Amino acid sequence: MVVYDENLLIKSRLRLCLEILKQYDWLLESYVLDFFIENHMQKLPKSWQEILKSVPLEDFYYVLSLSSNKPHQIYPLSLICLKTLINILVLPRQTDNNNKISFFQTTHKNKLKFSEKITYDIASKLNVKLIVDVGSGLGHLTRVLAYGFQFTVFAIESNHELIQQARHLDSEFEMIAQKLLNDEELIELKRNRPIHVNKSIQFDISSSCFLQDLKDAFGIKDDNFKFGIIGLHPCGDLAAYLLNLYTNCPQAQFINIAGCCYHKLSTTKNENINTTYPLSNFCKENSTPLSYEAKALACHAIETYCQRLKSKDYDHLKVHCFRAALEKIINDKWPRYKKMGLSNVKSNPNLNFKTYCETALRKLDVKLSEQDLNSEETLRNLQNWQDVVKYYSFRLMLAPLIETVILLDRKLYLLEKGKKKKCVNFDLIHHIHHQSCIYCYSFLGISCKIVSGFDPEISPRNQLLISDKSL
Repeated sequence: MVVYDENLLIKSRLRLCLEILKQYDWLLESYVLDFFIENHMQKLPKSWQEILKSVPLEDFYYVLSLSSNKPHQIYPLSLICLKTLINILVLPRQTDNNNKISFFQTTHKNKLKFSEKITYDIASKLNVKLIVDVGSGLGHLTRVLAYGFQFTVFAIESNHELIQQARHLDSEFEMIAQKLLNDEELIELKRNRPIHVNKSIQFDISSSCFLQDLKDAFGIKDDNFKFGIIGLHPCGDLAAYLLNLYTNCPQAQFINIAGCCYHKLSTTKNENINTTYPLSNFCKENSTPLSYEAKALACHAIETYCQRLKSKDYDHLKVHCFRAALEKIINDKWPRYKKMGLSNVKSNPNLNFKTYCETALRKLDVKLSEQDLNSEETLRNLQNWQDVVKYYSFRLMLAPLIETVILLDRKLYLLEKGKKKKCVNFDLIHHIHHQSCIYCYSFLGISCKIVSGFDPEISPRNQLLISDKSL
């Protein structure tokens, strides 16, 4: 029987991922908005440049898609190797038949359904009754867990207005329930009302302070209780803060989180400053921090882009060229505004370059002339919109690889923490009843898995990190 060391497998996978990202850092670091300014086409290998010329845009779906190749289409060997390696190394993004909630069409319902199921299953297995929902927003998941599954729920949200709205929705739900339940059932329902707290979680939050908040909220007298942590797309650094809290708090028995906003992760080479990537000792020792450009790319939806290429939905894709052409004008005439965030522009079939520019620049003291909009250079750039889309497709191939690195770093961080923990109360007498002791129970080990819970075309950040201390 072969026994695999999961930590070694993760490290090997991470090492290969990081090597590929290092080799293609020139592609990662190139913003599409600088396409015409920095002549990105010339950065591509000659064989890749030929692909841009010879492969029609409608076939670029096969270039970008990790699992598909068009029959009889010959690609450069370097591109084939890159696609093959990415396909092998990235975490699976497609949901299986057991996980996919196909009958829920809206993004939020899709996420809620799977999240509540995962939470219920793991909480039931560990006999956990108290759930902490961080970044609870309007409290939709909170209400399902509290009223529907009878969990005690502590909902944390940093936005005060959302807290007020969540409480209002709780009251509305109870008013509706009042018409359907008898007095005894209604009393029981209200007993499960969640507690909403306006609070921010920081990296240096102590487990003792957090536990005191829970004890104060629910009248808990001692530390011999347990809870689970959930976060449905905690933004940026928050996911790492929750992992840190989970590993340092023995009462925290499980955590379920789906990542979001990777571009907001804190990264630095300064060892005296807390970072949220990398977290694991292995990645701290073997990798350089991911650039902002790389982290931002990891947030993009490769499945949606593939589908637009396949269905020839080019109206959404031309916007990349509009932005690059506008950036060239800004760089030439108003360099102080280069690479500045512009107003969002919603793409539609009737959107032209002039309208795009007017909308994008509405918050800046910039007005384009007809000469700017119709110069020979601008018109030539706009005619090359397909090259911009194809170049962006090459960059987007690497997006799942970057997300895989971030998620595997988090998983390895948890496994490293689990191996180091020991029971603080262990002795011969304690050994007799250690299975029921909260400290032993949580420190025996940490298990962790990453699953695809949502349809990636509906919710691009569809991978959940699920961990518990049941080992």
